[in-house]
Formats: sequence, structure tokens, C-alpha cells
Amino acid sequence: MLVCIGMTCRMYGQNERHMQVVSFDKIDERTAQLKGTARLDNNNRNAALIKVNTYGKGYSFTNGTVGLVGDIVYREDGEIWVYVPRRSQKLTITHERFGRCEYEFEIPIDEGSVYRMKLDPGVGSFVNITASQTGATVFVDGEAIGKTPLVNEYIMRGKHKVKVEKGRLVGEQDIEVGDSIAPDHYIELIDQSPHYARVTIKVDNDKEAEIWCNGENKGYGQWKTELYEGTYYIETRKDSCESRNTTIKVFGQKDSTYVVVPPEPFKGTMQLQVFPRKANITVNKTRYENATKIPVNVGKILVECTRKGYKDLEREYTLSKDQHISDTITMERISYIKSTQAYIGAGFSYNTLSGVTGLAGVTFKHFDLQLSYTIGLTSTDDVMWYSGNDYQNTINYKQSGFAAKLGYQIRASSRIAIVPQAGYSLMTLAATKTDGLQSTLYGDASKCSCLTFGAKVVFVPWKMVGVFINPEYAAAMKKDAYYEHIADALGLTAGGLYVHAGLVVKF
Repeated sequence: MLVCIGMTCRMYGQNERHMQVVSFDKIDERTAQLKGTARLDNNNRNAALIKVNTYGKGYSFTNGTVGLVGDIVYREDGEIWVYVPRRSQKLTITHERFGRCEYEFEIPIDEGSVYRMKLDPGVGSFVNITASQTGATVFVDGEAIGKTPLVNEYIMRGKHKVKVEKGRLVGEQDIEVGDSIAPDHYIELIDQSPHYARVTIKVDNDKEAEIWCNGENKGYGQWKTELYEGTYYIETRKDSCESRNTTIKVFGQKDSTYVVVPPEPFKGTMQLQVFPRKANITVNKTRYENATKIPVNVGKILVECTRKGYKDLEREYTLSKDQHISDTITMERISYIKSTQAYIGAGFSYNTLSGVTGLAGVTFKHFDLQLSYTIGLTSTDDVMWYSGNDYQNTINYKQSGFAAKLGYQIRASSRIAIVPQAGYSLMTLAATKTDGLQSTLYGDASKCSCLTFGAKVVFVPWKMVGVFINPEYAAAMKKDAYYEHIADALGLTAGGLYVHAGLVVKF
């Protein structure tokens, strides 16, 4: 049993080093006395600060019964800051992987002083890396660990690739870290400009797609930059799209433009039934055949329908990935028959005596009020007038009339309206002497008033212009003696059937 234990210890000593303090020195700094970095111990004195250079995290520090002053601090630069009271005697360091180390201070721990400890956990060595340029970034096996000059950097034992970069100045070196290997490494930086090229990367037909390279978003739609020669993998991304990758090869001092594949939109499907069937339909500005099932990119979908004689129609949908939208759309016919409008018109009136009619009206919520005036064109036969047996003169007559009608508009179709009407008309005769010596115009301005009943039919072939025909019956209410005498003499009907026809202009 004793022999086995001895062998184990010897093997451990040959292959693994114990965690140990390599050096411990007092350094000329006032960090432990400055506001923000100073700490006070239980006696209200400035604690001493120990800056520990080592590898990794997970260390535990204790200081016997005296204790530490506050918690330890893991700095971004890799240092561990440990605060201890003055006159501390030792520091115990433990790590789950690297073991335990008890270190007794060989120099006094003074109030407000700063010390540097190089702690070797036993898996590597401390190295120093310098270069021909200061401030250059140092990469070890692809990981940035600091900037030159890099002093007391703990690196795992073994072979490593070191790269030092400052702009286009680059140096590379393979190093080996071990107990018997020199810790100092110098790297000469060389200008790499001949290996760079100006490149423009464009996304094919998509100005909104993101361009990603080496895990970074480089822009939208287009990226102009300078790249080191080599192969690059360009990824394009966009919301509601599947990302796409393009491989490009860059050659030094050869400026180039690369067009990369855009992201592929997620898709759904859509099927529309539009009436009338011969409507012109577009989906997102692309022609669509009625009732066809088509793939559509997800997102907002704009459907536009047009057809002569129908109101233009727009409808918007939101389509998700793999969703199917089915819908029926019925377009509304354009109606030239308005429920509220004003109009004027002109036409002919046909009766025993005909004339030219001018009219004006207004329709309000389908109720129609119309005023018209007819100027007589045709004349009656001659009427001879006598006083007793004495011949006076011969006269013929033209008939004019004023009418007011109230009706209700019925929309028969988008272009035809029927307006039943009832109204009042006043007809007046105008006398013209054709023979005789007497100047008296017997029957001139004689009148007949009537009640009228009829229906106006309006056809509107164009938006503002219509054609009307208006048959009506006039029932005589009152006529003066001259009008009655003239009507009897000529066989005229006081009132009777009238037909009006003409054009109207709507507003």
C-alpha cells in the first residue's frame, strides 16, 4: 500500500504541477488609496490590494481569521483584485480543478499598498508577447486576449497560433508554451495591403435585406468595404423570409462587385372568386387570373379589382406562412342614377300643339321637383272672328306652358330611373293675326290650367348626361271663355296626352 502511494505521487509530479505562486512583488501604484478603488478595513484603514495574474476564474481566497476586505473582483483585463488588511500573514487559494495553495507573504503587507501576484494554476505558463507595433490586438487560437505589449499573460501549455493585428499590419507566429520554453515572443507585423480588394456586395433585387458576414450585420441591400483575399460566406436575412447563403472569393488588388442571393420569402396560398368574372384583378400589383389558386409571399396582400361600369375595389389581407386564404369578392356597379342631384335640360313637347321645352330640377333623397317652360312652335288652324255679322279678322294661335311637377325617383338599374310625377300646368295661347282690318287679337293670352299625371323615364349612358321621355296626361281644371271658344272652334282638347323628350345634364 505504501509503495502504491509513493508511485502515485511521483506520477503526479511528473505530469501535473501544483498550483503555486510564481512571484509576489510590491508595485509602485496608489490604486488602493484612490477614490473608487480604495477599501477600508475594520479599523478604518486603507486595505492593501493584491492584483493576481492567473488563468481562468472560479478561485476562492481566504486570509485566515483576519479575513478579506470585501469581495474579490474579476477584472475585464483578466486580473483578480483581492483586498486584505495590513499585516496579513498568508493567503489561501483554492480552485475546484487546480487544487489548493497556501502562500505565506515573504514581504510585509502595508496599509494602502499594491502588490502583484503571479499565480500559476499548473496547466500553463506566463508569457510575454511584443510586436513591432504597440497597441496591436493579440489573438491566440483565434481569441483576442489583449493588446501589445502583452506581459504576464497566462497561456495553457502546448502549441498555439498567435496572430497580431493593427489595421492592415499583421504578424503571425506559432508558439509553444511549456516549463522549459522561453516565455518571451516577438512578432514582426507586415503590411497586408496588397492582399486587400475593394468589394461591393449587393442583394439581388432586394434593397431591404440584411447582409451578414462573420456574424455581423453589415447593412441593408448593399455593402461596400475592403476585404482580405480569401473565401467569405455572405448571409442575407429578412423578416418573414428564409435566410440564404452565398459564397464569394476575394482576390487581392482586384476590385469586384458580387450579387448575392436574396432571402426567400415565406409563402402561403390565395384563391379569389371575383364577380363579375371578367374583372381585372391584381395581387400585389401582379396580374391574377380569377378563381386561380396561387402562391403568395407572406405579409400584407393588396388585392385590386377594376372593371368598366363597376367601382374600383381594393381589399387588404394579412397572410402567414403556409396559410391559405379563400374569399369571394363582389364588385359594386357604378350607378349614374343619383339619389341627390341637380339637373337642367331641354327637349320637345308633342301634343296637338308642339313646342320646345326647357326644364330644371333637383332630386333630394329620390324626391324629384321639376319646373319647366314650353315655348309653342306649331300654330293652330285659322280662326275667323265676327262681331255680330261683321267680319273682324282671322287669327291663329301657338300654345306655351309653365309646369311644376313633384315625383319620386325609382332606380330601375344603374343607368335607368323611372320617376312617377304629379303636377300643375298653366297653358297660354299667343295670338297672331293673319287677315282682317281689326287690330284686336281675340283670345291672346287666354289660359287653361290643368292637373298632370305621368312618368319620366331617364336613361343615363354617360356620367352626367341623360336622355329622358316623359309621357303625361293633363286634365283641364279651369279655362277662360276665349280658350274654351277657341278649343271648340278648332276641336282642340284642353289638356290631353303629352309626350316630352330630350336631354338632361346632371350635377
